Amino acid sequence: MPAKFQLTDNPQCTGCAPRKKSVRPSLPSVLRESALGVALVSLSLLWTACGGGGPPPEPAELSPEPPITLRFGYQPRACGFDLDDDGVIGEEQDDCKICDGQTSDPDGDGVDEDMIYIDCEAGTDAGGCGTPDNPCGTIQYAWSKVADGAGDGAEDILCFRNICQEENIHPQGGGLPKAKTVAASGHQERDWEYPSDPAMLVGWDSDADGRYPPYDGDDVAILDGGEGLSRAFRLGDDNSYLELAHFTTRDYGRYTTKGDTGWLKVELDGTKLSHVFAHDHELVAINMDRASGREISTVHLSTDTLRLHWLEFSNLMVRDNGGAFALGAAPGEPPALGPFRWQHITRTAHSCSVGDCEDGANSLDFAFSGYVSGVEVLDSAWYANIEHWRPKAAGGISGSAFATVAQFNQDWLLRNNYIVDHKNGLIVRGAAAREYDARAPRPVDNINFDRNIFWNTFEPWKYGDAAVDIRGGDPLHELVGTVTVSNNFLTSTTPWDACIEVRPGNDEQPLPGQVTVVNNTCSGPVDRYAAIVIGNPEENKLYVQQNVTFLNNVVHGLAPQQTNLLATYVPSNWRSDGNVYDENGTFRWADDYTGKLDNFQFLSAGDAHSRFCAPAFVSAARGDLHLSPLDTCLRDAGVDASEIIQVDIDDEPRGQGAGWDAGADELPADAGADAVPQDEDTEDATAGSETSQ
Repeated sequence: MPAKFQLTDNPQCTGCAPRKKSVRPSLPSVLRESALGVALVSLSLLWTACGGGGPPPEPAELSPEPPITLRFGYQPRACGFDLDDDGVIGEEQDDCKICDGQTSDPDGDGVDEDMIYIDCEAGTDAGGCGTPDNPCGTIQYAWSKVADGAGDGAEDILCFRNICQEENIHPQGGGLPKAKTVAASGHQERDWEYPSDPAMLVGWDSDADGRYPPYDGDDVAILDGGEGLSRAFRLGDDNSYLELAHFTTRDYGRYTTKGDTGWLKVELDGTKLSHVFAHDHELVAINMDRASGREISTVHLSTDTLRLHWLEFSNLMVRDNGGAFALGAAPGEPPALGPFRWQHITRTAHSCSVGDCEDGANSLDFAFSGYVSGVEVLDSAWYANIEHWRPKAAGGISGSAFATVAQFNQDWLLRNNYIVDHKNGLIVRGAAAREYDARAPRPVDNINFDRNIFWNTFEPWKYGDAAVDIRGGDPLHELVGTVTVSNNFLTSTTPWDACIEVRPGNDEQPLPGQVTVVNNTCSGPVDRYAAIVIGNPEENKLYVQQNVTFLNNVVHGLAPQQTNLLATYVPSNWRSDGNVYDENGTFRWADDYTGKLDNFQFLSAGDAHSRFCAPAFVSAARGDLHLSPLDTCLRDAGVDASEIIQVDIDDEPRGQGAGWDAGADELPADAGADAVPQDEDTEDATAGSETSQ
């Protein structure tokens, strides 16, 4: 049976029996042996990156396909529909008869849908087209000339096949204004509204076997931007209740120098767009080798007046993706945009290299500012893919950041993501690049970074590299409130500025909320500040965050005389305990050198139960900070933090032994009875005895 974190050749294995937790293969070691570890691909395709002209070159070789895992990212499936609304996806008889060329009422509601068929190679745009025997030739013609909208009580469902070369596709209307609510499950925290009878664009199941592209190799449904096309879809306020499913989009934005390129964009004008659901897609080489720009983004949600609600993007394979993945700049006043959800995404970046694009050699996953509320990014894999391009590594714009949560944003949940070779995991900042007035200010608030794996091996990152960076702002309306960082593996095999930086500040008024850092495992040397930073090492603002909780965290991998924790001020409400620090490291409290742990405990009046010892991990060098069953350092070393969290990084209950384990992983009470050292990482597996207090 596939083990936790293990790759599998059977992506449909949904009933595999769980493995005993005391045996853990290393996910990073498996990935290193996978396709991501092949030799460097040619970087000759730079024509489009920085304004080249002439005909486009031959397509460059794509990076290898990333692996499929059981826990993270895209999960190939034959049919991703739940047309009968019973909560079960992909039932052969009830969900998978859509676009089969035969069924007129695929959702079984007693109303025949307006089924419209398109064949971009054999079809013809002419009056009367749209049947399986007489398909239209383009999607846009079918939507604008054949589809009649939802006014007749039947939704328009467009089914297409073969290779279509169209850009800026704009659906004609939307679906019936009806929604169904699906209860939160797994790592989700919000019940979700989906369109009940949406307008749809779906890959045609030509052989009517209930298996859809891109999963089914017998069916071809591709939007191709290889002729210098800029963007596949542009949506407006007439496109609510829309579903896009089961096809491939490739090469949009790749062979053009236009500054507005990608997969899907929501236009700036209008009033409201809601209930858009895109799933089971393959996105290949969108904006590949392009320099980053404000509107060079795969999903672009920047609006001035249009309010967006209930947008979900799930089960996407995104390969060789340049520019940004998802950008959003909402209005600077209520009502807020959202909620948005991204789940089961696998993304490999491939932007323009620094030698050709300098400051434009960046690739961000998420960056939002303005009034946005309710963002979930779940169960996904994010590969910077730096073996195949070179980002800007030092100073300035971050070369690769997973999530940048900025001015006015609230209610973010980033959970169970695997983040590889990024300069930053989470950035929270009060200010935004876009200028906002202060008509209706509100703090960045309720940001949760939980149960993620951040693993960096890219040595060139310099200045500003940290897994978590909580920053501040200056004007009155640039405030950072409550941020919770919990149950994360945070690893860098090369030196970084810090593992976690808590440095929000403001010169205008006290900060609201609190920052809570609980049960995280940090591993890696530092070359600038400290593993943990409280305050701004350069200069504190007049008002800093006074409510800071720091419980059950682990610092590991420091070189001699590097710093475990640096605090540039004394928070008035400082709660710290149950932490395990690296014996090589020192402490600085209120910016004064405090030496070893006992003096730090005395001066800070905290960390009464914290200690030095050497943990035994499965493989710190490979980013797997699960505890070895041989560990005697972190087990039961923490304090009860059940008012904040109740489970560990693997969703297993806390406090399984005599007490809480320190760090992100909680070993079961019986772990270790039959344990043997891990051959792959002897130095971690055999360590673990307490060395000093």
